[in-house]
Amino acid sequence: MNIHSARSAPPVVAPKRRPFDGPRQNLPDPPVYNSKPEDRWLARPKQALIGAALGAGGLGLALSAAGGGAWGVVGLALGAAGGAYIGDNLPQLSYDAKAFHHYRTNKHTARALEKSYNERQNALVPLTEEHRIAFDPSGDVKRKFDGYDSSRNITGLFAQEGETDKPYRFAVELANLRPNAQKKSLHTKLDLGSVSLDISDDNDVTKGAGQEPRVKSKYSVRYNQLILEVDKAVLRESGWSDGEPLKVKVSTHSEQGAEPFDTLVASTDDKNPEKFFRWEGKSIYQVVTDRFHNGDQSNDFNVDPSHHERFHGGDWQGVIDKLDYLDDLGVDCVWISCPYENDRDFFGNDGYHGYWPHNFREAEKSFGDKKKLKELVDQAHKRGMKVIMDVVVNHTGYNHPGNQDPAFREWFHRDGGRNPISQYGLENGSLAGLPDLAQENPEVSHYLIDVHKMWAEESGVDGFRVDAIRHVPSGFLRDFDRSLKEGKDQFITIG
Repeated sequence: MNIHSARSAPPVVAPKRRPFDGPRQNLPDPPVYNSKPEDRWLARPKQALIGAALGAGGLGLALSAAGGGAWGVVGLALGAAGGAYIGDNLPQLSYDAKAFHHYRTNKHTARALEKSYNERQNALVPLTEEHRIAFDPSGDVKRKFDGYDSSRNITGLFAQEGETDKPYRFAVELANLRPNAQKKSLHTKLDLGSVSLDISDDNDVTKGAGQEPRVKSKYSVRYNQLILEVDKAVLRESGWSDGEPLKVKVSTHSEQGAEPFDTLVASTDDKNPEKFFRWEGKSIYQVVTDRFHNGDQSNDFNVDPSHHERFHGGDWQGVIDKLDYLDDLGVDCVWISCPYENDRDFFGNDGYHGYWPHNFREAEKSFGDKKKLKELVDQAHKRGMKVIMDVVVNHTGYNHPGNQDPAFREWFHRDGGRNPISQYGLENGSLAGLPDLAQENPEVSHYLIDVHKMWAEESGVDGFRVDAIRHVPSGFLRDFDRSLKEGKDQFITIG
């Protein structure tokens, strides 16, 4: 620490495309399903042949040398079969190997960071709400998309002068401080009048002539704070007097000397009791909208409460009617079902749960219209509650009209059932037989992002719970998350 005296992601642009949702005319008869599995046997015959030759030669010669001719024949057969399989499925196997390497690397890194953090002692005590002097929930932080944007997002400032012989205590509140962010992605600068502090790491201390620590700092992941204790002698030497208000300016940077990502200014005589909403530790109440409460029987379309796989009549008005009840329970956030129009009467079953989208752009008529959804969110906000909504980006409903439209053939995978031990199989296979969307197709990814931005903007919900994320490519999930959070930093996506 030194004491001195006085990349953003490009916007997603959707190409012009045909409507995906809505009724169709002049479809093939009999129906042709875009997601129908294709026979993938020997999809790469040349590569399979090369693999068979290499496998047979390699394993056959090895076993022949080790155990004689009989073992050589066995090696020839096994090598040919294994080599043919590898050659035919090399892209999938390569994808799985990369995914596994990525998983192991992330897990190893996370464990190392956690061990490093746990080995350090947090001797500095965090400051509490009574010492808050500034609050900034706007989330106007610049974005680098390196995983540490929230660690550079300043949400509050705290200050406590304390007794004359005690150090002046400060704390910078951050949205979500990740372990060891300060090691490579977070540098903080704190200006206290004519004194400037550059904090590049934990436990940086600056000592005076008597070698006593004059400034101590600590990044606390537990409290999402950078905590500092400043010897008042440092401030007095710069012209400050005890009891005099201090102007405090804090800024965060990706590295020392870089442009600031976020800035907050306040005075120590300010009082700001307003609280920043943190998702950590909050109670979330899940509502299966159709099964919760029927508040408006006028939208009961083909409901059958006696059938456990049919719509029962629960709706958004029913959730509104029960908000006071949920508030009395101490609920911080209500999690509601997917809002889309869903499949009905698929072999006698309805998508009452919301996970069988039939039209991503239209509201499920048994729940109400989009105005009613907006009313639900507004009413929850008046009670201090947040609302998150289930969404689907992995698949459509069984009877989605786009699945029968030849113009959208390349919007779907045709790999058959999922393989639970293969990441490629999880992402490209069908979950419970549902038509699996091809997010690697730019048209599909643009469509899914656009339609969910529409739901977020028109409803005002505070976040999405994304269904079946293990079956969705991580690259698409990153793009989805970035796009939904543009201009609204506190929007949350979980899965």
